[in-house]
Amino acid sequence: MPGNLGAADLGTPTTRVMPNSLCRAFSHRRDIAAVVNQYQNGESQVSLWVTTGASRKSWTCPRRLTSSALATLRSFYDSCNGPQKAFFFYDLVNHKDAVYDPSGTATTGRYTVRFDGPWQQTIIPGRSDCPVSFVEIA
Repeated sequence: MPGNLGAADLGTPTTRVMPNSLCRAFSHRRDIAAVVNQYQNGESQVSLWVTTGASRKSWTCPRRLTSSALATLRSFYDSCNGPQKAFFFYDLVNHKDAVYDPSGTATTGRYTVRFDGPWQQTIIPGRSDCPVSFVEIA
């Protein structure tokens, strides 16, 4: 049907690995998905969405990027069609045993992730804010 979007290609990201120059720019975060019901008498009821207690890993870019780092990140974002294609990310900050592998074959410290939302950026003289984030999918 014209105008329909195709399904996201979240399969194995055999050719897409985040560039090494960007791997240290992202900070790790864990979220536990829960449903919270607030009642009029002030009580609340909380239930987890995941029964195993596992959390979802995500990464955000809290630092201001130089123009060359921003251009590299934008080019990589575009090559992944934004949040539509999965890629490998090596967490070189939080996973001390991780060794960057541009081919994506090394598994230590490697995560399969996808971008989480549209591209956003704020340009100021010298550096740029780019609150892009990505989440683990496998």
